[in-house]
Amino acid sequence: ALVVVCDAGALGRHLYLALQLRETGVPTVIALNMMDEARAAGIAIDVAFQSDLIRAQQTLQGVLEGYGQKDGIPTHTAWQIKERDYGELAKKNKDEIRQKFGDEQFLTWRRSYSGRPPGGESLEDCTNRVLPYFQKEILPRAAKGENVVVAAHGNSIRGMIKFLDQLDGDTIATVEIPWT
Repeated sequence: ALVVVCDAGALGRHLYLALQLRETGVPTVIALNMMDEARAAGIAIDVAFQSDLIRAQQTLQGVLEGYGQKDGIPTHTAWQIKERDYGELAKKNKDEIRQKFGDEQFLTWRRSYSGRPPGGESLEDCTNRVLPYFQKEILPRAAKGENVVVAAHGNSIRGMIKFLDQLDGDTIATVEIPWT
């Protein structure tokens, strides 16, 4: 089974992924401040995957601590499932970028499938990085009946959704994964 931990700060995005995963037929557990109930139901995490970004690792650590499984869980850190690299646009104010380059260029970099910001990745690049790892390492573990928890990011999740829903590039570029 896959365990999808829904962070209250991004509930809509995580629930969307969880629902897409359920449609694959793989047993999926959604955890939101209910880890004690999952434990009571006998659901234990068998393996964890996290990106190499600190925020994903902190999220996973909190999940495992809350689950009472801080120690002994095989945890795989994978750069492949980290957030999309925005290159020269990273940590810059979106409004300033929009003003400097115009709405059309801004939207091409931010929301098109193949638009690559200077020195960064397109959503297509991110998806091409995420999917081989997701298909080779994560899904097979869940298919074997293991309870898997994944701490990932918005665009890496979009890449997973593209695969799971068999969406084309133009369609995934329009999929909004809302923040709540």
